[in-house]
Amino acid sequence: MTNANTDEFSVGKDGEPVSVESEPVFKRILVPIDKSGGFKSKVILYGIKLAKALGSEITVIHVINGAGSSLEGKTEANENDYDDLKNQAEKLLREAQLQGEKEGVRVAAELVTHAHSIGEAIIDSAKKKDIDLILLGSKGLVGSKGFLTWTLGSVANEVISYAHCPVLAVR
Repeated sequence: MTNANTDEFSVGKDGEPVSVESEPVFKRILVPIDKSGGFKSKVILYGIKLAKALGSEITVIHVINGAGSSLEGKTEANENDYDDLKNQAEKLLREAQLQGEKEGVRVAAELVTHAHSIGEAIIDSAKKKDIDLILLGSKGLVGSKGFLTWTLGSVANEVISYAHCPVLAVR
């Protein structure tokens, strides 16, 4: 993949704008995803299109926390449920990679399991990968005791509050 340059402008001697080539502002983009239906696809598509436009690297990440809930909120009762969550997550990540291939963008994938906190795992991954931008959904599914509900921003709020880099929330 070639890196496209973004254009910056400064003012020349005659007061006219002068183009100055520079490195892409966001070289590495992290896109946390869950199974929230069409919303998931929207976040992935925004990430891929942004990476393509900027010539950036993109990584999609899905987190399953240690308590057994993941971004989609399923609670695991036993090892079979955990294996099911992991298989669903791997399928989700692969779908994102295939969507990137269709757009001509290589998408790396990361699955984090047994995380203490979903938001913390996203932030830690961003730091380790020296991510320049996190692009995530502003809401997702969470649940307990088998009840799934929409939450407005619990994970997004944590990431926005504590990430070392800019965060772009998609609604």
